Amino acid sequence: MGYFFHKAREKNIKINEKDFRYKGPIPQSKETAILMLADGCEAALRAMNINASDKEALETISKIIYARQKDGQLEESNLSKGEIFLIKRAFLNVWKRIRHRRIQYPTNKNNTFS
Repeated sequence: MGYFFHKAREKNIKINEKDFRYKGPIPQSKETAILMLADGCEAALRAMNINASDKEALETISKIIYARQKDGQLEESNLSKGEIFLIKRAFLNVWKRIRHRRIQYPTNKNNTFS
């Protein structure tokens, strides 16, 4: 939603941020908070340049998590600072695997793997 708010704001400064907010409850468990964070980080990380550094990816992850904290989205989840640190590292490791390119496998005439 933040992306769409930013784009709308580029066109109309008087846009209301509340129109771009999720109206449902904030996460009330660690698991739902992690899923919310994973969703936001996954979208932002996939949009990054494939040649982005680990440092850039970690900065993106940290900014997203910080924004959710600042917005009060993690208040009821009971995630500790230590757990948030571990979540950041886990998201970075997943991103490293996602951006890893594989070689193209040879195929036969039917376009199936041999």
